[in-house]
Amino acid sequence: MDKDTWCAGRFSKYITFLCESNADSLYKTLLNVASNEKCKPILFCTEDYYLHFLAEYSQELQEYYVMPESYVRNTIDVFLNKVKFYRMCMKHSVDLSPTYFPSDISEVKSISKEIHYPCVIKPALPHLWRKRLKGKKMVKVNKSRELVLQYDILSSIGDDLIIQEVVPGGDELIHVFGGYFNRDSKPLAVFTGRKLRQFPPRFGSASLAESLWNQEIVEKSVSILKKMKFHGICGAEFKLDPRSGTFRIMEINIRPTLWFSITDASGVNVVYLAYRDLADLPCEDLSNQEKYGKWIYFVRDFASSIYYMICGELSIKRWIESLRGVNAHAIYAGDDFSPVIFMPICSAKEFLSYFLLGG
Repeated sequence: MDKDTWCAGRFSKYITFLCESNADSLYKTLLNVASNEKCKPILFCTEDYYLHFLAEYSQELQEYYVMPESYVRNTIDVFLNKVKFYRMCMKHSVDLSPTYFPSDISEVKSISKEIHYPCVIKPALPHLWRKRLKGKKMVKVNKSRELVLQYDILSSIGDDLIIQEVVPGGDELIHVFGGYFNRDSKPLAVFTGRKLRQFPPRFGSASLAESLWNQEIVEKSVSILKKMKFHGICGAEFKLDPRSGTFRIMEINIRPTLWFSITDASGVNVVYLAYRDLADLPCEDLSNQEKYGKWIYFVRDFASSIYYMICGELSIKRWIESLRGVNAHAIYAGDDFSPVIFMPICSAKEFLSYFLLGG
């Protein structure tokens, strides 16, 4: 199910697509789907919009669906709301970049004199602001006066803004964790890798990523999620601070993210193992990340590559070299061509909606 009629996945031959544009009709459709099944279907959420929906309806849907225990309001609120998430990280002494939660413009003026630049202003609920910011998750500022001005503009749109120092370094310093934790918060599947490029550039989602085992990222991720008594699928991001050698947490998504197909290419099919556990089917011991995986969302990565070429940070030769070894894709599948065929139309609509019209 998706609210977007032109999402590329709807054209896959392996799915039955249902489009629901509002929460009430989505809830009724989910009840109708479950009523036609002999046993409870398993429900996975793949977008923050639907996590927001489940925060409202999970209690009612649990009667009809099997779902991770993380799909409840209290857990969703902590991970979806960045103010609550960063405060939780501070409570558990998790390394993160210096972060501030100003309540008014006078506090921002004080912060502007002590914070290191560049920094970013981000909303507590980025998924509700993304269209307002024309596809961006945040606004980057480079000096004190700009910080005060941008905060004043953004605070007129909505409340709960966060100011955070930017960890220096390129996209390749962002390491990712993907995993599934069972009802006892035991990790049954873990994967680590790193981003190579992002879209939008610098502050976006992965457009090119590779598997790269990092025990420290595993330990940090498992520690946080066990403290939260987490059950479900998650994707975490940390950035290596080159000044201190510290991995600083950026975010944790309690759902599969775009790049999750790389986990299968690396020998750890996180989503499938989650399905087997939720369906009470036998699960093997913790899967091993035995193979090299490289994942791409080609349309977005091409756009980011052009940006980095214009900035003088990427040559055509290095771009071609970066594409070698790709064995996992966001859209392409050798036995399912329809999503790729319709992708140009879907991308054009996305670009028009987010970046030109702001929603």
